[in-house]
Amino acid sequence: MVGLLEPHHHRVVPRRLEASGLLEPWEFSRNLELLVAFLSIIVAWQVWRRKRTGWLAATLLLGLSLVHQLIGRRDGLLLTLTTLALGLLLVRWRTYRVRSDIPSIWRGLALAGLGLAVTLLYGTIGLVLLSRHALVPEHLAFWDALVVLIRSAWGFLPWTVEPVSRYGGWFLDSVTLLAGVSVVNAAWNIGRPVIWRSWGYESERQRARTIIQACRNSCLDFFKFWPDKLSFFPQQVHGVVSYRIVGRVALALGDPNVCGERFGTVLDEFLDFCDPNDWEPAFHQVGEQYLADYRARGLRFFKIGEEAVVDLAAWSLDRPGFEELRYLVRRLQREHYRFEVLEPPLPDDVVEELADVSNEWLSLPGRREHGFTQGQFSRAYVRSIPVALIRAPTDRIVAFANLIPSGVPGQATIDLMRRRHQPYGAMDVLFALLFQWLHDQGHTSFSLGLAPLSGVDLPVIGTDPIREHFFRLIEPFFSVQGLRHFKAKFDPRWEPRFLVFRSVSALPAIGLALLKATSTEVPQVGGDLPKLQIA
Repeated sequence: MVGLLEPHHHRVVPRRLEASGLLEPWEFSRNLELLVAFLSIIVAWQVWRRKRTGWLAATLLLGLSLVHQLIGRRDGLLLTLTTLALGLLLVRWRTYRVRSDIPSIWRGLALAGLGLAVTLLYGTIGLVLLSRHALVPEHLAFWDALVVLIRSAWGFLPWTVEPVSRYGGWFLDSVTLLAGVSVVNAAWNIGRPVIWRSWGYESERQRARTIIQACRNSCLDFFKFWPDKLSFFPQQVHGVVSYRIVGRVALALGDPNVCGERFGTVLDEFLDFCDPNDWEPAFHQVGEQYLADYRARGLRFFKIGEEAVVDLAAWSLDRPGFEELRYLVRRLQREHYRFEVLEPPLPDDVVEELADVSNEWLSLPGRREHGFTQGQFSRAYVRSIPVALIRAPTDRIVAFANLIPSGVPGQATIDLMRRRHQPYGAMDVLFALLFQWLHDQGHTSFSLGLAPLSGVDLPVIGTDPIREHFFRLIEPFFSVQGLRHFKAKFDPRWEPRFLVFRSVSALPAIGLALLKATSTEVPQVGGDLPKLQIA
């Protein structure tokens, strides 16, 4: 901070405090002290985040300061404080275990080298040209200008030339500024979190798939072994965490899948895995079952919506409250629309017609493909999954939904649900008849998926700006009111779902990571997909 304040013309700190700086302004140059001040702030930020690179840089700077005090200035107070700080860093060296991204470090160093080289060329040519009228001594040769620039360390040491005009002074400052930006950018890149640059191997996905099928716990299990997810396998427990790295957020889908009662062990290992990589852990759409385990480890959570679950054991269109639904079903049946369930593999002509329905649905305002928590339409994917559909009297498909297995015993669920613009109510009729068909097949419940922000008490404007900003981020990307209204037609029970996170300050980054994950194209799974079974 002293370095930031002292380069100005007026004294803003007392002489005693000024002496605590690593370098006095008159010892080298104010530009150099300003650069050291900015680098010190970056190093302090990395030390606060327990970065190994920050620890190394801070230890080096404190060591240089200590040697400087012992040899030259011999300030007793500063010597004591420097020794104490260096001792604390050395004693607590095991604490600084957070890694930085190695490719980012090399890229930062390469960009710094390139920036300094470009600045060297720019400065040398500028010195040659401006020595004719804006700098003294005059008429510098190219090699003389190059030597001047190197000896002045791009302006961080005193210049051996003097400006004779405002333009000449501006040019000398621009050389120092460009070089400083290159160095500061390199220092910032040294602290970047680890960036995961590849997806998992097929063998890891198959291993995760086996564990998830053995340790099922939610309707999201089907998507946890898709290629857009990475898999973390704990060493002590048979389990898996399915997650994705977006920026510095490790975004897990649902609760970890664990066989047995050692959920906390899996959670501890995953948090310990995220910590040295400088990742912010977050768990999206978790249930109530393990909230106490999350809380015991210092994690926080808030409700993000409710999952609609239809009780198929008690399902009947004759129940009170289903008058409009009964009318729609009977009207379409009178008009000779019919319900079908097709088993895979689907014929090519059916797949092409489903693609036409999907495209027509995507043309509706506000409709788009989502990822991470669900799949996206592809011919290969739809061909390999059971599909429930409604056909018009002309055999034209007007609505469909593909059936996928759920991790909840006795439960069925869907992924894609698409319809044409007409007839009205086709999707309502599809679900009403699908529920009856699944009931006859022996299923006991059906998950309609998450209704975002359903049952959530939104923060009053101005009272909770962080949560308010988070909900404002996600609301435009989901048809909040429309999903709640549609799912409520089938009288489901509403099960709360939560977002678990560690730091309130990370919520904006988590919200952006969630939006990016759900809007990214999802690679399709290969091989035979699991069959829809009654657990």
